[in-house]
Amino acid sequence: MGLCDILPSFEDRNQALQDLLAELMADRIVDYLHGELYPVTPGDQAQALMLIDRACAPYFGVRTFGQHVNGFVRDGERLHMWVARRAANRRTYPGYLDHLAAGGLPWGLMTLADNLRKECREEANIPVALADRARPVSLVTYCRDSERGLKPDVIYCYDLELPPDFEPRGADGEVESFSLWPVERVMETVRESDEFKLNCNLVIIDFLGRHGYISPDSQDYLPVVQGLRAPCPEAGTVPARGRKQIPGRVVVNLVVIGGNRVIVQTSPSFRQGVPESRGQEWPVAGTQPIYHFEIYHYLRSVVINT
Repeated sequence: MGLCDILPSFEDRNQALQDLLAELMADRIVDYLHGELYPVTPGDQAQALMLIDRACAPYFGVRTFGQHVNGFVRDGERLHMWVARRAANRRTYPGYLDHLAAGGLPWGLMTLADNLRKECREEANIPVALADRARPVSLVTYCRDSERGLKPDVIYCYDLELPPDFEPRGADGEVESFSLWPVERVMETVRESDEFKLNCNLVIIDFLGRHGYISPDSQDYLPVVQGLRAPCPEAGTVPARGRKQIPGRVVVNLVVIGGNRVIVQTSPSFRQGVPESRGQEWPVAGTQPIYHFEIYHYLRSVVINT
């Protein structure tokens, strides 16, 4: 039995999840809400099962989608790339280097093109006619264990060749400045430092490979290219947070959200450091917060399996 069997309608599942998020905020397990809703979906937005606040997606291991734009200028045979410096007051990665324009895919926008125009306008003041020249060129996937939980994310990558006289300007306060760098400098910065926001490195590496800056003769070419499109984890398998993973699959069979309790039924082996159980019940407002994080990660198993 899955979550869709217990809560058959989109509205019911959505309300149950919002109620749970409110409890997590009240218990200070979740620090903040972003105010931007993302679809919880095994595929595209049309398959959405419920909505989750952007800030909470990692706590549940929910896959999110984003768009990154490689903005570049051609100078004869050489390429230059526009690099953004994130504002110092950003909640995540303040002061880090970033793409010309990038953002997530929230619920409600009709198309990828609509969202891309929005991000280009807000982050770099790029006119619609110019933003529409962006070419979809690739897809990058990754899965990492962050401080807030699991991030099995998908990024749609775009190349946008810009005229030499165009200069981006931040329109929403999220960018401190823009600089036009030779691609060789971008490549060196990615290779030698952690100055770029983490997922930007992956999109830039993809750009460098497609434009011939990383040679197929390079020793690491094949694993690097393959690693940029690594499959997301299967439902029911989640990397351990700072612990060795128990051999075998860990699957949540049933999650019921009701009142102030989360009821979880697991396979016999749950996780190192957490008692083995079947059908055990943990209060959301209990005194063992480590269990909360373990439980929330596994909600993704129920969602994707329904």
